[in-house]
Amino acid sequence: MKELGKKYTAYYRVSTDEQKDSGLGLLAQKTSVLNFINSNGTLAGEFQDVESGKVDSRDGLASAIAICKQTGSTLVVKELSRITRTGLGMIFKLKEMGIEYIESSSPMDPNLLKNIKIVLAAEEVEKLS
Repeated sequence: MKELGKKYTAYYRVSTDEQKDSGLGLLAQKTSVLNFINSNGTLAGEFQDVESGKVDSRDGLASAIAICKQTGSTLVVKELSRITRTGLGMIFKLKEMGIEYIESSSPMDPNLLKNIKIVLAAEEVEKLS
């Protein structure tokens, strides 16, 4: 059921230029996120980065956060690992700013489950390093 007036900001991230150039990673993210937004509200903004999730200072993410603050929109990603792979620091910053964030594939997840997913994403980076 579409919530009238509910605004969402889309954010996509891939780690490498090869992923960007192939379009496969971005296409899957965009399809999932935009399908959710189109079914549930309106798009306030759409941003992307080609950068490692280990780097939290990304231009696209900063722009997405700014739009969320300006419009009161919710940040939507396909998977929470697209926001960060450094752990809960970025998530705490979003909470401090009053920015809601959800996964398009599981938008009803409680905060505890979201936090677990972020910690698992950080753990995955540790294993790959």
